[in-house]
Amino acid sequence: AGAPIFGQIQHFDLTNVLVVVVRYFGGTKLGVGGLISTYKQTAKLALQSCKIAIKYHQKTFEIIYPYESTNWVMRMIQQNQLKIQTQEFMEKCRLVFLVRQKESKKVLSQFKSQKEILINEL
Repeated sequence: AGAPIFGQIQHFDLTNVLVVVVRYFGGTKLGVGGLISTYKQTAKLALQSCKIAIKYHQKTFEIIYPYESTNWVMRMIQQNQLKIQTQEFMEKCRLVFLVRQKESKKVLSQFKSQKEILINEL
């Protein structure tokens, strides 16, 4: 039963998922081919009816910067599609954001290129 179910998981290109198929035996023997088909079809129907949530590994960063750099910072936030967690605007501004792990090196170097911006991973 594992291979047909796993085949459907691969077909839907899913990771970190659990599919459980429970078969009630009602007296009719399906045979090997029938069981394979039944498990495959059941997994397919279950996955088609689910709402699939896409999640990414993320890192959290904090930046501290002068108010005058706000336009540049916000442009970087928008261009990199970063998710702002918190922000404070004062003489020295503070912003905490999430970035996809695979994009974190690029984003880190962009912010480090500005000498007036301090960036820390939380």
